[in-house]
Order: sequence, then C-alpha cells, then structure tokens
Amino acid sequence: MSGGHFNYIQDAIDEAALETSSLIEGYKQTCATNTILRLEETVQVLELASLMLQRADWFISGDDGEDLFNKRWDALVLYKSVYLYTRKRN
Repeated sequence: MSGGHFNYIQDAIDEAALETSSLIEGYKQTCATNTILRLEETVQVLELASLMLQRADWFISGDDGEDLFNKRWDALVLYKSVYLYTRKRN
C-alpha cells in the first residue's frame, strides 16, 4: 500500500499522539486529574484520527477498493472507537 494522497500527515498525527503521551507523566504531579484525563483522551482521539485518515488515504489513492475500505474501517476503526468509548466509561 502506498497511499500518499494526504502527504502522509497521518504519520505526523501519530507523532503528536506519541509525544503527548510521553509528556503526560511530567504533568501528573502538577495538574489536576481532570486535566490528565483530557490529555489522555487527546492521545486516544489522535490515534483514532490517524487510523481513520490512513483508511481514507488508501481508498482515495486507489490502493483499496470500496469493499476493502469498508471491511478495514469496520475491523479497525469501529473496533477502536468502541474500545475507546468503553474505556472512558469504566
């Protein structure tokens, strides 16, 4: 798969998620729990956005057909969305 329609900005989104995640620990002693939870949620949303953009990129670039796009969306994006939603609730 090559993709590239969006100039691989999903990689930059992944980097932002990783960097934010690594910085959270440093804020745990000085910030309220709610602030830390929102930073952690930011990481989750970035990870999901990157995954969604990757799937769209491969479809728009012609690497995946419509059927494969929808199968991958269902298998990965919807699964991760449900996982993140239930994780927030627990």
